[in-house]
Amino acid sequence: MADLQAVLEPLVRIRGVRGAVLFSASDGVVVSEALAEDIQSAGVAALAASLVDRVGALADALGRGGMRCLQMHAERGSILVARAPGDLLLALVTGPQTPVGLARLELLRAAEQVA
Repeated sequence: MADLQAVLEPLVRIRGVRGAVLFSASDGVVVSEALAEDIQSAGVAALAASLVDRVGALADALGRGGMRCLQMHAERGSILVARAPGDLLLALVTGPQTPVGLARLELLRAAEQVA
């Protein structure tokens, strides 16, 4: 498996990113993380895994195929989740000043590096 911290560290250096977490899609178990102290990785992983499951079911029902990337904007930032190889998901938690397009591109690149 790739050096997971080496995959996550460039993501958390993007302006405004509060953290990155790699976790299992099936049960939300955290594999690796680089998060601000006030963000709980287990909560992010469990809720994001559930959300991806539901959005994936919607994509399937609409005939759009498997979910590759999920992006949710909120008042104080965004959550981005991408599929990684195997049963893994990679999530970014951002602040409101994060360049979200750049964050999404880097998230997708990082997800491909997990092997």
